[in-house]
Amino acid sequence: MSKDSVLFPERLNYSTDIPWPENYPLTKTKIKTSPELIKTREKLLDTYLKEPLLTYIDNIGKNPHKPLGRLNPWAWWVEITRGCNLRCDFCPTRLFPKNYRRFMKKDTWVSLLKTISKVTPHTRLELCNAGEPTLHPNFLEYIKLAREICPQLQILTYTNGTQILNGNLTYKQLFDAGLNMIFLDMYAPLEKHKALLRKSGYCWYYQDDKPKEAPSIFTYRNNPDAHIVMLAESPYSWSKRKLGRGYLQTFFNDLDWPAAKKFGLVPVTEPPQRRCDLPNKFININWDGTFVFCCFDYMRHSVDKFGNIKNRLDDFFSFWLGKYMQDTRRKLYNKDRNSHEWCSKCRFTSIRCDIPYWKPELLDQYWNGKKWKTL
Repeated sequence: MSKDSVLFPERLNYSTDIPWPENYPLTKTKIKTSPELIKTREKLLDTYLKEPLLTYIDNIGKNPHKPLGRLNPWAWWVEITRGCNLRCDFCPTRLFPKNYRRFMKKDTWVSLLKTISKVTPHTRLELCNAGEPTLHPNFLEYIKLAREICPQLQILTYTNGTQILNGNLTYKQLFDAGLNMIFLDMYAPLEKHKALLRKSGYCWYYQDDKPKEAPSIFTYRNNPDAHIVMLAESPYSWSKRKLGRGYLQTFFNDLDWPAAKKFGLVPVTEPPQRRCDLPNKFININWDGTFVFCCFDYMRHSVDKFGNIKNRLDDFFSFWLGKYMQDTRRKLYNKDRNSHEWCSKCRFTSIRCDIPYWKPELLDQYWNGKKWKTL
């Protein structure tokens, strides 16, 4: 019997009377492809474009539920708040000035949502990156806006749970606003979280003791009525064995190293000769609408390479299919992290990272905002 089973002997979804969301009927919707996206596709179909990318671009918009087809990102990772109310030893936000906060403005948020509604209407929006999302003063309002503009969006927030524990937010408020999933890292005793969840009436489980019938919070379900909380132990509660599995990252070596070394973290000097699928699957947006190439770029090293989501489709395609992203994908496909300015400082791997998500032939060209060029 594992240590976790001893610590958490019961299944944490407290009531079998509450059906898991997989038992709800999936929402059936009829949507039309955005005329603006069709116009952008025509712009992308210039004479410089070659196969097989030509076929993928030509198919943009033909499936209104998945307009980008194979080029579709899995999720959008959005930094609605920059700055945290905790100073964890293993997190780059510890390097921020004390009480540092930046919040995404409403016009940036709306531009983001309208872009998502055109290019990926059925997708996951995950609030995370370099800050505690629930500190945003207009958090509930923004979630309601997201649900209005993107009805089929599956919205997840990561949180340290402090705003829920202190009563500033309740699970009912969060889910009524339009959230679907909550990933909660516990920085308080388990019993406190269990008591609040039992009272809430929502489905929940413990990350390391997931019931077989419980759906993953990371799988898109096309069901706005899906409401699930997943509790996770913070690294402060991890066993030495779990700490040794490499789950914690170095964020391109941007850490408070005297503090981080308590968790066995050291700067990366030799990256693994492995692929990485993150730049193929996830779009990362900062609080001010700027892009970064990777979710580990907390310090915004790559921010000057790209445009801003406030420019919507133009800057989205210049980012997603632009030179920096295509070059990064090619290097990672070739397992050549050493030649990348930031991937050379990263040790991230996963069980799927070596599976090529994009064919290498798709990486031969890039869009510079006006025409296709050869990489």
